[in-house]
Amino acid sequence: MSLEIRLPREKFNVTWDALSIFSVVVSLLCFLWISTWIDYAPDLASKSMLALNLLFAGLVLGSFFVKHSIDYGIDKREFMKVVLYFIACVVAIMLGGAVIPHEAIEIRAWQFAVLIAAAEEVFFRYGVTSMLVNFMGEIPAVIMSALLFSVYHLAVYGETVDLALIFVGGLVLAYAFIKTRRLTPCILAHMLVNFLATYPYSIT
Repeated sequence: MSLEIRLPREKFNVTWDALSIFSVVVSLLCFLWISTWIDYAPDLASKSMLALNLLFAGLVLGSFFVKHSIDYGIDKREFMKVVLYFIACVVAIMLGGAVIPHEAIEIRAWQFAVLIAAAEEVFFRYGVTSMLVNFMGEIPAVIMSALLFSVYHLAVYGETVDLALIFVGGLVLAYAFIKTRRLTPCILAHMLVNFLATYPYSIT
C-alpha cells in the first residue's frame, strides 16, 4: 500500500508580461549587487538578503504551484483590467499606510523601497497566493495571504503599523492578482506607493 499525495486543484495560471519580468529582473540584479556590500554597508546588505530570500522563495513556490505563460503583448480589454486593478491596489495600499520609510546607505531610501516592492509581490502574490489557491480555493487564499502579509509587516516594522489596514491592502492585492492572473498591477501599485511614501525622506 503506497501513500499518494495529490494537490486538490490544478496549477494556478499566471501570465508574465514585459513589465513584471523587467521589474523582477532589475530588482533581483540590484539586490544581488547590494548584498555584496556586507563589509561596507552590513545593514543594507542584510536587508538585500531578505529581499533576495523573498524573491527566490516566491519563484520556487511559483514553480511548484503555478502554470505560467509569457505574453509580451496585451489587448485593450486586458490592459483596462490591469489599469483598473492597479488603481485599486494603489488606493488600498495608501489607505493601509503600509510603508514605513527605509533607512538606506549609498542608495536612496526610495530606490530600495521601490525594489523591495517587487520582491514582496513575487513572494506573497506569485508564490504564497498561488500555492494557497491550489489548496484552498480563491477566496480563502486571498484571506490567508493577506493575513500572512500583515504578519510579515508586523515582523519587519513592529507595532507602529496598523495591521488591520495592511490586511485590507493585502486582500486587494491578492484579489487583483487572482482576477488579472498577472503580477503587473500589484508590482506597479506597490512600487508607486513605496516611492510616494519614501521619496520625501530622501530629498531632505
